Amino acid sequence: MRITNTYQEAIYDLMTMSNFSLADVIHESMFYKFQSRLSDVESDHGIIAKRTKRQFTNQFGRKSDYNVYNACVSQKILTEIFNSYK
Repeated sequence: MRITNTYQEAIYDLMTMSNFSLADVIHESMFYKFQSRLSDVESDHGIIAKRTKRQFTNQFGRKSDYNVYNACVSQKILTEIFNSYK
């Protein structure tokens, strides 16, 4: 698969990674627009990612949370959506 745009990159990350956060995506590929592009794809094709909130305490003692992403549709459907963004 050849990635030609940021929409495909968001879908590709869902296809190849599991239980990942935005920090993981940025660390791996410097793709800061993951959340925006995933939201755009989901507005066109429906929910394709499951988001789970994880809580943590930051260095100043304040509680916060972040999303952990997982694909909630099959690889076949993700591939079809991936190919629709060429």
